[in-house]
Amino acid sequence: MKTQFRNLNLEVTILRALVAALPAATTRNVVVIAKSDGTIHLRGTVPTIEDCRRMEAIIEKIPGVCAVFCNVTVQEEKRSVV
Repeated sequence: MKTQFRNLNLEVTILRALVAALPAATTRNVVVIAKSDGTIHLRGTVPTIEDCRRMEAIIEKIPGVCAVFCNVTVQEEKRSVV
């Protein structure tokens, strides 16, 4: 079994790209795990499914990224009762 280590430099690069491109409400509850083989795992919660898709699109453009797995929970949207 091959041991995969985390790529901390890639994690920092990804976090910087996400923070620069997205509102804080989208990124504050997301954990980025970058493995040495370029596999990226996202965990946590995001406001909408579109936020997850935006994050994936940003991350896929970063050199060294081979695959992105978005394992986040989408927060329930609050609906106002009229």
